[in-house]
Amino acid sequence: MSEAMLALAERGLAKRRKNEDYQAKVAAGTVINKQIDRRLVAWGEWHLGQRDGAGGGCSSMLAALIQNQGELIRCTAKGVDMPDFVYDTDRAVNQIDGESRAVIVEQYIEVCKTVEERARAVGCGRHTFRRRLIHAQNLVLCYLKAPKRKQKIRESLLKKISTD
Repeated sequence: MSEAMLALAERGLAKRRKNEDYQAKVAAGTVINKQIDRRLVAWGEWHLGQRDGAGGGCSSMLAALIQNQGELIRCTAKGVDMPDFVYDTDRAVNQIDGESRAVIVEQYIEVCKTVEERARAVGCGRHTFRRRLIHAQNLVLCYLKAPKRKQKIRESLLKKISTD
């Protein structure tokens, strides 16, 4: 083999080891899962847009009446203007327990606060807040719709998390 091929193979192995180490840390609950983090960031941005009035949603009936100049159109479908992946994430966040939901809200909706302020808001320290955040992310991941082939894996993960 040429030196270039060996160098390429070594880089590939190093990248694979790094990925395996990261996946092991995610599984152990010591690092934030990047995929669920991105999804929760999008969820938080959507909620911030709704709270600030962007995106057309109104937080109260009075605000809807004012925005629509006295005409109120009610819809039975929750979150009509909500993208599907945000809706799925919202459903998952609403299914988790109150303490975990509070951590998710502080992390992804209250973005102007520092980590210390977020931790104080939920009544814990920075390190405990991070542990609770990782736990809450895993709970959200468990409640997200899973492809049928992964459903059993998610169910076993949910059982494992609930016993911790």
